[in-house]
Amino acid sequence: MVIIPAVDLYKGKVVRMIKGKKDKVIYYDYEPIKLMEEFLSFGFKMVHLIDLSSAIDNSNENAEILEEVSRLGLVNYVEIGGGIRSLNYSLKLREKGFKRQIITSLIVRKPDIIPELVKNEIEVIFGLDTDRKTEIKISGWQNSENIDLFKFLNYVKEQGVKEIIHTDTSADGTLKGRDLEFTIDIIQRTSLTTIVAGGISSISDIEKVLEISNAFPLLKGVIVGRAFYEKKISIEELSKYAC
Repeated sequence: MVIIPAVDLYKGKVVRMIKGKKDKVIYYDYEPIKLMEEFLSFGFKMVHLIDLSSAIDNSNENAEILEEVSRLGLVNYVEIGGGIRSLNYSLKLREKGFKRQIITSLIVRKPDIIPELVKNEIEVIFGLDTDRKTEIKISGWQNSENIDLFKFLNYVKEQGVKEIIHTDTSADGTLKGRDLEFTIDIIQRTSLTTIVAGGISSISDIEKVLEISNAFPLLKGVIVGRAFYEKKISIEELSKYAC
């Protein structure tokens, strides 16, 4: 199992949003590039970089930071998401070196575009953001799509998606722990490699995911955000689970 630290960007700052709501944003005193470099120096193999300005406000205010990530070669250690709603934007990110892309809205609305993304050497990660089992959150969690979830997941798998990130939006940023029952159901019914996100609050939560991943190896890893920023888990503690 791998640990992937989260760096969420909003208005050029490192933030966390409780349940993805921008009226509940928490700003942290970290410089984004230096923070990413620190994570990598502690042995983490990947950073979960989300452009919330693009996802929520359709703004390019984080563009300079993304350019710097590209220029410094940090793209090789980044999975990027947030506001990737067109093939054109996905390809622009790919040109900057962002190969591993987390895409939700575009795939929900146009799942047949997946082979085109894959053809352009984009490692497509489907961002499955849910708060109720029948709904997928899209458009920066501003809207929902009520679809046949398992039929859809198996279809996107056929189109070329090999991995998903399952975020519990009702737990994200709350530090209240993470119920994994639904995630396990998804793994069993789709055989998709899955990363867990949302609600991780302590080392015990990570140990819980680790224990379950031993029984379900397709549970590949866990994303940690606010628990680190609020000093519930130190970077030294997290690094012990880095890979």
